[in-house]
Amino acid sequence: MAKSLARGGAHVVATLEGRSERTARLAERADVEILPNLHALVGQADVILSIVPPEAATAVAKAVCNAAKGASNALFVEMNAIAPETVLQIESAVSGVGLETIDGSISGPPPWRPGTTRIYLSGQRAHEIAALPFDGVDRIVVGDGVGAASAVKMSTASVYKGSTAILLQALRSAHTNGVLEHVLRDLRAAAPELVANVERRLAMAASKSERYVGEMHEIARTQSGAGLTPALFEAMAEVYASLAQAPAAERPPEEIADDKSLPPILDAMRGLCSSRMTYARPTVATIADIMTRGLLSVAPDAALTKIAADMNERRVGAVVVLEGDALVGILTERDILRAVGEGRVEGSRVAECMTPHPETIEPSESTDAAATLMIHGGFRHLPVVEDGNVVGIVSIRDLMRVVLDDSAPRGV
Repeated sequence: MAKSLARGGAHVVATLEGRSERTARLAERADVEILPNLHALVGQADVILSIVPPEAATAVAKAVCNAAKGASNALFVEMNAIAPETVLQIESAVSGVGLETIDGSISGPPPWRPGTTRIYLSGQRAHEIAALPFDGVDRIVVGDGVGAASAVKMSTASVYKGSTAILLQALRSAHTNGVLEHVLRDLRAAAPELVANVERRLAMAASKSERYVGEMHEIARTQSGAGLTPALFEAMAEVYASLAQAPAAERPPEEIADDKSLPPILDAMRGLCSSRMTYARPTVATIADIMTRGLLSVAPDAALTKIAADMNERRVGAVVVLEGDALVGILTERDILRAVGEGRVEGSRVAECMTPHPETIEPSESTDAAATLMIHGGFRHLPVVEDGNVVGIVSIRDLMRVVLDDSAPRGV
């Protein structure tokens, strides 16, 4: 999308903070200006496009909110493969910092070639986004309601990626049972369009399988919201999750060759890839799994020296600041070091040194979401809030233990 806008004459900026080496290579190919962090991007942009894996969409929106507080009136365009209900939750968060949300969804491949990609848009100002110079991209405004564009994506993706998942399972099973050629011959006779270019179709699905897991969960959520069973696409998520662990998933989409025969592709879908052996998206750790529950809480008027001593004794790096039951701030070791450096420890109260109104996360959210918030927000602790009450705290150390599968006791 960045390349498309740049071709059309727009000034496009991006940040690679917290992104992969592959994203950096794609950004270089797109000829966009790279900014150091999200705060710099939000400060410059008139329109912010969020295009990330589905499971990161909410965390990225929260990070944008944190960067935009009182400093931006940009339009926020949520273009990820997520359920209408998820988009509406994001809109609620984004509107709280004065940004307006436009719902968007992408259908088709990345628009390196004109005429292959469509964008669906909805929201009160959707026409403004449709008027941007997306070179070679079709823009379709669905309506004024946020959620409509995502509903289109969830329906079309359920067909495109759902049928691919069924084909994957059928041909993997046929290959294992030694009847692949018979099955392909039958399908080519009865439904030739289903197996046209099947080699590339399955190889591409494998390369994107990790991202598809979250998308299948979002489709399941969409269908549940429509009064349908979510079970079908929760099962599709399991199909892609198993595929994401196989060697076939290692190669990025841009490196998929057109001339590979089907049996080697199916062979590469067996077993576990060493670099992805810990991947298990359906059972991915949630914040509830790793957070510290016995947290230290203090009042805003508590003496800073007393709380610093308590933190040292408890060997914790942060405490939550409560006024009654309401979270009003967080005091971290960095806040205390800053106070020491400024010579204002003696006689100071917690309220004078704490970080007020910190970002929070819910127990049900994923560790991926917490990592995204921490990376883009530049902080190392997140209070965990459920139904308005602080129930725990999660630290960057807790997240690292998930990555390393460390069984050592947690600490704040």
